[in-house]
Amino acid sequence: MDKLSAQVDGITNKLNTILSNYLQLKQQQEELQAKNKVLNAQLEDRQQVITDLEEQLKLLKISKSVSLSESDNKELKAIIKEIIKEVDKCMAMLNN
Repeated sequence: MDKLSAQVDGITNKLNTILSNYLQLKQQQEELQAKNKVLNAQLEDRQQVITDLEEQLKLLKISKSVSLSESDNKELKAIIKEIIKEVDKCMAMLNN
């Protein structure tokens, strides 16, 4: 009977150890899942920041390619002034 009792005690101890390990692993899993959720949220935020920055870079490249040099800007102003003078002449002729 002592042998059987010792075996039962041994099995009970092993089951308790297994149960304890299981509970620890379950807690670790829950902690890791929570951490994973936080990290996924951070990743999504960072991806949105990257997307926004890429869009800003794209707009900056477009604006730089469209920007005029100072001489081009002066030329454009002179052309606009000439057009305004012509429009003024036409309006004066229409008023007479």
